[in-house]
Amino acid sequence: KTRNLFVLKTSTFNSEVLGFFCKIPMTGTSCSQVLGLLYPDIYLYFSTTGDALSLSCCHRWLLLFFRREYDTQSLLKLWDVILAAPSPHFQVFICASMITLYFPPLIARNSSSTDLLMSTHQLSGSYDLDAVLKRARTIHRDLVNLAELPCSLIPLVGAAREEVRCWDRRRDVSFTCFECSGQGAGEKGGCCEVKRNYQAELRKR
Repeated sequence: KTRNLFVLKTSTFNSEVLGFFCKIPMTGTSCSQVLGLLYPDIYLYFSTTGDALSLSCCHRWLLLFFRREYDTQSLLKLWDVILAAPSPHFQVFICASMITLYFPPLIARNSSSTDLLMSTHQLSGSYDLDAVLKRARTIHRDLVNLAELPCSLIPLVGAAREEVRCWDRRRDVSFTCFECSGQGAGEKGGCCEVKRNYQAELRKR
């Protein structure tokens, strides 16, 4: 059952293997960007603490798609939310939620990157799913409500245009090519290569 549901989530990729191994690094990178935008204190601590910013905890969580973190009933509820969420990669918001809820006490103790990773093993089975889901939805809402978003987060919020589907309604979003430093932003309809590639991928589906 775990395998079948995971394949369903990665069906937009060319194969199960490609989907599996492409999503995990993307989640860590996107999650660190979300933390940088919404939780700069946590991001700053991670960026100055060994390799903590690589967010190895996300790798552990996604290897079995949170199977080790929640009991079966809670896990099925979590999978339902991820599959029905407005974001095509809502697992990123779940990871960000778990980090922002459970890592601050570890940060207060000046934990090393190794200690942070080991703590994810110790926390397994103790996560409050309702609190995690509530925080994840809040993070998604706060992200799309920002005045501007970096273009690299276009795939994360699933915006084919300047409009993002949210839980309650659609919101207009302005994407800024931070990574492109403005170069070429005015070419081909005023969007960068990241956005053009994502729109092209959507048209293929």
